[in-house]
This record gives sequence, C-alpha cells and structure tokens, in this order.
Amino acid sequence: HCLECKDSNTCAKCETGYTVVANGQCSSATVDHCIEPPPLHPEQCNTCEDGFYVSENKDKCIKCTVENCIKCSNDGKTCNECDGKFTVVDNTCQLCKAENCKKCIPEDQNSCGECEDGYTSINGVCNKCHESCSTCDGYGPSSCKECAENYTRENGLCVSCGRNCKACAKSTKCEECEDGFFKENARCSKCHESCATCHGLNSGDCDTCNDGFLEKKDGDNTYCEKCSVDNCKVCSTDDQRPCLECKEGYYYDQVFNKCDQCHITCLTCTGPYTYECLECSPGYYPQQF
Repeated sequence: HCLECKDSNTCAKCETGYTVVANGQCSSATVDHCIEPPPLHPEQCNTCEDGFYVSENKDKCIKCTVENCIKCSNDGKTCNECDGKFTVVDNTCQLCKAENCKKCIPEDQNSCGECEDGYTSINGVCNKCHESCSTCDGYGPSSCKECAENYTRENGLCVSCGRNCKACAKSTKCEECEDGFFKENARCSKCHESCATCHGLNSGDCDTCNDGFLEKKDGDNTYCEKCSVDNCKVCSTDDQRPCLECKEGYYYDQVFNKCDQCHITCLTCTGPYTYECLECSPGYYPQQF
C-alpha cells in the first residue's frame, strides 16, 4: 500500500485510506469513511469521503446533513458542493434543470456552468458543438478542444478522416476502418458481404462473420459460410439444431428445423400466435389475457 518509499523498509507516502505509522509501514484508517488519516495516527482522520465531514475530535466521519451534498462545513449544516447534477440553492441541493448540463452554476439551477461532452455553455445555456468536435469552447469548427471520432486535427481544425474510417493521423491516411471495411491504400474498402470484420476483399479474408453466417477454417484463413437455415442469425454445426437464434421477427421451429415468421404484432416471439410475443412490434402494446 506504499506509493513512495524512503528506503526498502520505510514508506514515505501511502495509498488513499492508509497512513505511515511508527515502524515505517502503511496502516489502514480505522475510522469509517476516512480517506486521509494523519501520519502515525490511523485512529484519527484529516479528510473524509465525499458526503462526510471530520468530527471535532477527528475520531469520526459524520454524514453531511444536507441531502445530496458532497462537501459541507465543519458542522455538516452548510453545503458547499452538491453531487453530480445537483447544485447549491439556499443551502439545499436542487436538481439542475438546464438541458445537457453536467454541473449547474451555484444558486441557479437553470444556468449551466459545465456542459456534457459535445456541448458548450454560452450564457448558461448548453449549445451543441460543431459535428467535428467531441468537446468545444464555442461555436463553429475552429472551437474544437478535442476532435470527434472519424476526425483528426490539421491546421487547427478537426477534419474528416474520410468515409468509413474510424481513426486517422492525417485526413488522407486512415489508420482504423469501421467494422465491415478494411484498409487498402490508406483508404477503407468494403469487406465481403459474409464478413463482419476482415483484412481483405474476398470471402476468405474474414476475421469475424456477419449474422447469418458460420465461421469455417481453411488453413490459416477464415471464411464465412451462409447458414443452412434461412433467416437464422446464429447458426451451428449441429445437425440436430442447425440454428441457435433466428433473426428479429422470426422464431425457431424445432420440428422442421427452420425459422418461421412471428405474428405481425410481434417484434420477437416464441411461436406464430399473438399470445407468443416476447416484444411487441412498433405501434403495438402488450395486452394481458
């Protein structure tokens, strides 16, 4: 539990919740909810976990009296900082009402001081960043602090990596393609229809298979063979049960070893009738019989 040593037998700094005692070792705090006991005194506490304060004798961590408060005064009655999406209003923690806000301005639950990623606070309102930014400090493409996925920074701007590219160092050179595509001459080309991921154009270049295909090996190569059962999502080599899971909207008929269509009202089902729905199709709702 030692973070920094004085020598091979003596610790200078311990992990959170531990303190150095007389023999130079780390001893855990004996006070519940304590994260920083004083040196040589694990039975006392200097700093408590969020939501607690140190008692006058430093022998206890006492819960703040204000609900959802994480930083409070030494008597626990005054809240200085609230948890998560709450903000201090008249010494209570009120839920922040500003949309897309991570933390509201103190004493104003309608104005945002820190927005969620992808948004920036302007006059207390969270505005969406430009599509090229994952975080930003204003409007437009020049305000990006960090680039969004599929973008890279060039000349102070976040520019697109190109179609079907997930990550790049330069806009003209893709380093990682989206699933279903592979790198070819610094660009992304589409895999064979049987491949979910691949390293080449052909059916023998699959790394993983798409739904409805079964992985097979041919030497070092992986290829994907179409399921013997139509509308099968996950198939197997077992002749007794060639399909393990049907596509959405179908159920497995164990008698005829095939995927049959659910009733029109069912999104997923165990059989062809309305009472065999597991989930309803859009526009329908469950009805109790």
